[in-house]
Amino acid sequence: MTIAIAPQRTRSGLSYFNFADLSATEFPPQEFILEPLIEKGGLYMVFGPAGLGKTWFTAGLAVAAAAGKPFLKWASERSSRVLYIDGEMPGRKMKERLSGIAKALKADEARLAETLFYLGRTTQKPDVIFPDMADKEEQQRIRATIAEIEPDLIILDNLFTLCRSGDRNDARSWDGVQEFLLGQRSQGRSVIVVQHTNKAQGYFGTSAQSVV
Repeated sequence: MTIAIAPQRTRSGLSYFNFADLSATEFPPQEFILEPLIEKGGLYMVFGPAGLGKTWFTAGLAVAAAAGKPFLKWASERSSRVLYIDGEMPGRKMKERLSGIAKALKADEARLAETLFYLGRTTQKPDVIFPDMADKEEQQRIRATIAEIEPDLIILDNLFTLCRSGDRNDARSWDGVQEFLLGQRSQGRSVIVVQHTNKAQGYFGTSAQSVV
């Protein structure tokens, strides 16, 4: 991110603007991965009951964004690097879905080989324990993978299976995940989280997730 006017810094190392500097600062223009649905640096949640098609929907978004293809009524002007982090789907089924969507969208598979990446919990070697994203220390393995791939868009499908520790209804258990999400946003990445619904048909877990 390029900022024309440097903000003032305090002894703590944090930076702030006064109103005049903020008004005069030239921030980067708004950019979209899929316009106008997914903005660069945006946080989004897709939630609904089991079996509704959440994974089909997000898989479609992933392929379209990575291929630079339109999806439903949303346009994509360029291909983006996409990392799909999957907490439950068998690798064989996800392969079938992504391949089928790619064919339906007439996507360039050579391009997808360079822009679409899949990190699945069920596709790890038997001796590898998949990181619990609710644990800040275990998150480091996810962060290292992200740093290696450098995606523009991350899809977390779904929070129930990727965040396995803590009380899902306790806002304090959400703190580490929220820090992770906001950290990705600060680096200019978009993140989509997939979540199940609760008995009241809202999203499952603490209301603190409304930051997404």
